[in-house]
Amino acid sequence: GKTHLLHAIGHKVHQNRPEKAVVYVTCERFTNDMIEAIRTGQTPEFRDRYRTVDVLLIDDIQFLAGRESTQEEFFHTFNELHLAHKQIVLTSDRKPNAMSTLEERLRSRFEWGLITEVDMPDLETRVAILRAKAEKQKVPVHPAAIEYIARRVGQSNIRDLQGVLNKVTAMAILHGV
Repeated sequence: GKTHLLHAIGHKVHQNRPEKAVVYVTCERFTNDMIEAIRTGQTPEFRDRYRTVDVLLIDDIQFLAGRESTQEEFFHTFNELHLAHKQIVLTSDRKPNAMSTLEERLRSRFEWGLITEVDMPDLETRVAILRAKAEKQKVPVHPAAIEYIARRVGQSNIRDLQGVLNKVTAMAILHGV
């Protein structure tokens, strides 16, 4: 859900404002890029890549917690983009105040923005997701089977829902039913 939303934001910006520079990156990739830039002496290039964009999309920012030097670099990146009135969108599996090893100065900045929870989809939405996935796979799945899976799986993780559908369709193909 969160990753799909970030990608949708990036696609929408490219669609409506193609001249805008958009960077999507996971927190892990940001960290690895920073480490590599330090190792190779290319810190200015690293900073230029992340600080000159119009929209910065960072997925799983919770992995920043506990990484002091990465937090320091991201703090300055955040400030520079914010001062330039650029857009920053972050996803996390927890709220900023629940990240105990996140520096207070970052936590407070994260709380400046709009914080929205992405709830698990209701039964009707889970059924729609399953139908769409089945259609995409071009595998006919009986509506009762879709409803059965939607009622029993995916109430805490959509990937579980998709995984069960994949297993059921694979078994059906394997057994020719």
